[in-house]
Amino acid sequence: MEKPTTDQPTDLCIIMHAHAPFVRQPGPSSHGEEELHGLMADCYIPLLRGLADLIEQNKAVKMGLAISPILLHQLNDPVVQKHMLHHLDEAIVQAERRLEATKADEHAAYLAQFYLQLHQRTLHVFEKQWSRNVVAMTRELVEAEALEVLGHTATYPVPHLYDRPTLRTQVEIGTIALMHLLGQTPSVLWSAEDPVSPEWEQILKPLDMRALVGTANPELRGQALSWLSEARQTAVITPDQRLLTHIRSVGLGYPGDPLYRAPMEIPMDDGMLSRDGSAYDPFYAYARARMHARHFTAVLSETASNGQPLVIVADMELFGSGWFEGGLWLRTLLEELPSHFRLVTPSTLLKRHKPSVVVPPQHFAGIIDGRLSAAHRQLQAAVAQYPQAYGDREQVLNQAAREFLLAQSGDWDRWVGTPGADYANARRSEHLQKFDWLMQLLPHETLLPVAAREFAALQERDNPFPTLNYRLFGNFER
Repeated sequence: MEKPTTDQPTDLCIIMHAHAPFVRQPGPSSHGEEELHGLMADCYIPLLRGLADLIEQNKAVKMGLAISPILLHQLNDPVVQKHMLHHLDEAIVQAERRLEATKADEHAAYLAQFYLQLHQRTLHVFEKQWSRNVVAMTRELVEAEALEVLGHTATYPVPHLYDRPTLRTQVEIGTIALMHLLGQTPSVLWSAEDPVSPEWEQILKPLDMRALVGTANPELRGQALSWLSEARQTAVITPDQRLLTHIRSVGLGYPGDPLYRAPMEIPMDDGMLSRDGSAYDPFYAYARARMHARHFTAVLSETASNGQPLVIVADMELFGSGWFEGGLWLRTLLEELPSHFRLVTPSTLLKRHKPSVVVPPQHFAGIIDGRLSAAHRQLQAAVAQYPQAYGDREQVLNQAAREFLLAQSGDWDRWVGTPGADYANARRSEHLQKFDWLMQLLPHETLLPVAAREFAALQERDNPFPTLNYRLFGNFER
């Protein structure tokens, strides 16, 4: 492996993104939370545990973390945590049953034992070491300066569907949540799945954010940094498409290797098959993941040139749920990264390097759901009518703002044209129906007993952003 021709190490900025829509279930049944439990078990817990292990080994871990506030609130919720505990208990029971049922099949028994130990280890970390709180562990990594928190909109709306005041409110609410739960004020905003627009400059400047993470842009020809506009006030951090292909693409990259485990079609599937349809063997799959990590260090060395930084952006879901062996791949990369590379956080990247070009403008048209526009006007009118509400009315307005935020969730727009489109439309409709009901309660300064009971149940069911202030949605420019 040849070292890049420079006396200084090449800066490598790895940014992970984590998001899941609001699926929390308030009662004893966790039906509907299954995908969130799978992400926690297969991705978040093992990945964060791996980073903590590297820190204990005195490895210099420096990464960016963009995690959506709506996901953070769910991970921090005691009800979700209890449901997750039951999920892991059930996974262990199923693995024990498979082990008993496969005694006559040596390989099947070997796999059952592998999954049993995996689930037991995850349960031990989640319950005994972390007291069920993934957010607290994430905060420890932030306080250890291994992770830098990136700014994030509250419920991850699609930016080009909304006006500037709406996006500003989303960023403000998201920033408050991130500061409260992770203890860090972000200086860089995540926007890497949507087109960037100079409009962001007017939103970020008052919030002391000086950069955003954008999508891979072939017109930048591998340049990691550019300016958002000719004003040259806001930088755009752009991932290298050449590197992304290796870790994202099933057809061209590592995840499609035939030795790797086939995607799980249902939660707690038996995980018996490899991608080529043969029997899955974690021993050989893990060895291949380590080999791919070492190959990637060679790719990094070939890509690095003239001291220019390299940026990798990926969903956390890739490292576990999307690519079962991906977590080990990432850990091996961090463990064995050559000395001529230096891991840096996004803010450090911006301090050491300055953009030299302006990002080519990206224009995307979109039509906002008319129901959201109508609800927004209603909420603005309510703020104008009741600027100093208190008691029941203030609580109703705050819950209405909460339902509006949940209706704005970008998942419901991004799933259009997919098999989940009907579900997405139903979820948005559900939150807007709750919003309409809450608007009908506003004339009552004090709720009647029946309405009060229904309202309390709704507050318990849809409970993210507990400090949300409805006044943020007023019809004024901040």
